[in-house]
Amino acid sequence: MNEVKIYQKRSKLTVRLILALYTTIMFIVLTYVGMFLLNIPIVTAGIVGIIISFGYTVSVVSYLYKPRAVITIDKEGIIDNSTWPRIGRIAWEDIDSFYKAKVLKKTSIYVKLKDNQKLLSSFPKWKELFIKWNTPRGIDPVAISVNITDRRIDEVIEILDAHLKLAKRK
Repeated sequence: MNEVKIYQKRSKLTVRLILALYTTIMFIVLTYVGMFLLNIPIVTAGIVGIIISFGYTVSVVSYLYKPRAVITIDKEGIIDNSTWPRIGRIAWEDIDSFYKAKVLKKTSIYVKLKDNQKLLSSFPKWKELFIKWNTPRGIDPVAISVNITDRRIDEVIEILDAHLKLAKRK
């Protein structure tokens, strides 16, 4: 099978850009109010908020200019860039199956790995801890979000399953 790349949808990125710009403006207003009131904690919170929201705005603009592949499926495995922190490449031989689940009101594709600890130990310590802390009990740590794409979740699972079956035959 050929390589499949699923990209971010620009219309959904536009909504994120509007929200990012709105948030940046709100932090600018907060900073201005803090300066008017001579309140250092408000000014500090506003400046930190401006920096973070402006950085996010710049990244959304760059993705609008050149959309990134949320997930890449090839003969070696999958590359997951859908969530933060990015998981990266997962080889077919490490994957057991894919399934759809709704966790915290968000439906995602979960990757059932043969050995979760093998994947987690390959990450830097901060990323490993972040993933462990943000993974609810009983749920696999690798979640692929396709909400920002134009593909249906069932369609993506079908593509993943077809590639996994082909890889297992080889």
